[in-house]
Amino acid sequence: MLLHRANLSFQSELLYCKVRILLISALVLVATHLFAQQDYFYAESLIDEGRHAEAVKVLDHLSASGAYADRPRFAMMTLNLAGTTKLYLKDTAGSIQAFTSAMACYDSLTPPRRADDWNKREYYLAGKNLAQVRVSQGEFLQANDLMKKIRYPGHYYSSTGHDVLIAQDLHCMIRARIFCHLNQPDSALSWLRRFRSTEDTKVPHHLDSIFDVQTNFINSVKCVAYTMAESSHRNSFLLFAAWHGEKNTQHSIWFTIPETGKMEIIAHPIHNIDDQQNFPANCYDMSLSPDEKYLAVTCYTEGSNSIDIFSFHEILHERKCILKQTILAYPSSVEIKGWEKRNLLVESDADLTRYNKKTRNNFDVTDNPDVKRLFLFDPESGKFSKH
Repeated sequence: MLLHRANLSFQSELLYCKVRILLISALVLVATHLFAQQDYFYAESLIDEGRHAEAVKVLDHLSASGAYADRPRFAMMTLNLAGTTKLYLKDTAGSIQAFTSAMACYDSLTPPRRADDWNKREYYLAGKNLAQVRVSQGEFLQANDLMKKIRYPGHYYSSTGHDVLIAQDLHCMIRARIFCHLNQPDSALSWLRRFRSTEDTKVPHHLDSIFDVQTNFINSVKCVAYTMAESSHRNSFLLFAAWHGEKNTQHSIWFTIPETGKMEIIAHPIHNIDDQQNFPANCYDMSLSPDEKYLAVTCYTEGSNSIDIFSFHEILHERKCILKQTILAYPSSVEIKGWEKRNLLVESDADLTRYNKKTRNNFDVTDNPDVKRLFLFDPESGKFSKH
């Protein structure tokens, strides 16, 4: 009997110890999470105070501690905040590592936890931020692969849906910029047409009000990259799309995508309708000079084509086209082939050097319509030379 009582007492003591251990473990876990959250919010407060380097140390320590090992959402939140803060500190390698780790955290989850909206949100943010870093490094194919991999922003951004619109606009802009860099303006335009023009993104026009059913007949989309102030590389874009409207009218729309990402429509000309901005409507090609002084635009003309050369500075800063030169090779044709230093390189089936003469017959310049040759055109003097 005494032995039985001793055994019961031992079992009760053992059970009591187990309960105490479980309670202590639970308290430690709760305390760990509370302290971890406190560290996360402390890092946010440091960032608000401009103490970014200190915030990075706190966030890196928090990630290394494993405090959020069983809470992937907060683990990814910590890595994403660390990544964006390192970007501010120009630590590109550190930001790439943080965003990549956040995506790997999501990839390691079981399918049920991947379905959690908050986890998907942090995964999307990591992928989007990493794609933007890749764009800044000129790795456009990798950026495009990332944007295809992450899910398009959905309902999990906020209960009001307002953040969803902002996130979707940003998503469209990033993809459009990538396709501009990849020299795929048609794909860039398709993403820009999804723009919702939310108030927060400050886009002055709603694309749907301009791109109507007639845009099924878009016949040309072109873009050129240009340099914003205080930048060392071409990181912004000027695009146009041209299409045939009703009664064979020619339309085009011109818009910019500066480095800030805030797209702006600058003109919507219609051919043969007076427009003070003087942007061409019947355009189908363009090329920017290396010094960004001139923009050459190829336009349709009656039975032929022409090349108009505009001052690029006025296009960007005054939103108008100031015509400097026109190359009209009628009845022959002329096409833009690029630039060589300050001279425009063109191809034509006419001997364009004969246009240098003050008096000439346009029909005398065509030697052999089946043979095309290259010429250089100086926008300053308006003279041609053979290439």
